[in-house]
Amino acid sequence: MKSLEKKRGKLPLPPKATDGATLSVRVQPSAGKNELVEIRDEIVKIRINAPPVDGKANRECIKFLAKVLGVASSQVSITGGEKGRSKVIRIAGLDQDSCWQRLRLSLSGR
Repeated sequence: MKSLEKKRGKLPLPPKATDGATLSVRVQPSAGKNELVEIRDEIVKIRINAPPVDGKANRECIKFLAKVLGVASSQVSITGGEKGRSKVIRIAGLDQDSCWQRLRLSLSGR
């Protein structure tokens, strides 16, 4: 069990959503640009240009993921980890399979 926690970076497993998708996301704020870095062990790693000050990185994270997933920003919300780099993100109106498919497509199209 500890090795799995260590491997996952102690990120919480997102709960199964009934009417949307949930993602475990690792955010690197104050990066040179917004980009999707990788998907590993069901964790989405992204870089965000905004600094982690006054919620700027969180707002930019929501905007960026909405753009990548092709949904409105209002459909994306942070349900866990608002003050840390490890976050649980909920995407309303998009099923889990479609969410992963869009993320992988975005990664392959870089």
